[in-house]
Amino acid sequence: FDIGIRQAIFEGMICKQLYANPSDCTGNAYDCFRNLFIGVNQEVTPQKLSHLYGGEDSMEVYDLDLCGIDVLWKITIEGNDGCFKKAGNLLLSLYRNVTTYNESTHKQFLDRCFKELRRKKSEGDESEDARTDLVREQSRVIFLLKKFVGQYGLGKSLAHEIRGRGASFKVKIRVKKINSTYSQNRLHSQQQNNQKVLEQN
Repeated sequence: FDIGIRQAIFEGMICKQLYANPSDCTGNAYDCFRNLFIGVNQEVTPQKLSHLYGGEDSMEVYDLDLCGIDVLWKITIEGNDGCFKKAGNLLLSLYRNVTTYNESTHKQFLDRCFKELRRKKSEGDESEDARTDLVREQSRVIFLLKKFVGQYGLGKSLAHEIRGRGASFKVKIRVKKINSTYSQNRLHSQQQNNQKVLEQN
């Protein structure tokens, strides 16, 4: 198929289905999505991705307004356990390898993560499954944030203007031991026994 037909299939069928039901994305479905995601974005006009020769880390991203990127976010956060890490690694590679890499790129990624963290479960849905899903999704966002910030070693530009900002501080936590009623009674009993021994001697 030419690029126009492949893009129509990708956006009109695959992206539409996975956006509506990201949890249904199996490993094979993700591989199909990934191949078309990369292929379509390499060939659209203007070209948005370089051709990959050494894996995802070798790509150059010319524009983050990619066909299917919202679906990639969805699969990363709401997809099943078999594909969300692969999707997350591709997502991180896109932001890491963008050619216009600057603080606005960092802010775009972090804003999306914080938006996902603020998202609440469906109104009126108080079921245990809904709460479990929300916790799992927020854990994945935190996983993404950890990996994103962890990409920056010493001497590299940190995300969201973190580098060189703020000051160190110390936190002191004082713990007060609280004796239970049982412990207090036991201590009182020991003291009485010790007193009796002393009186006998």
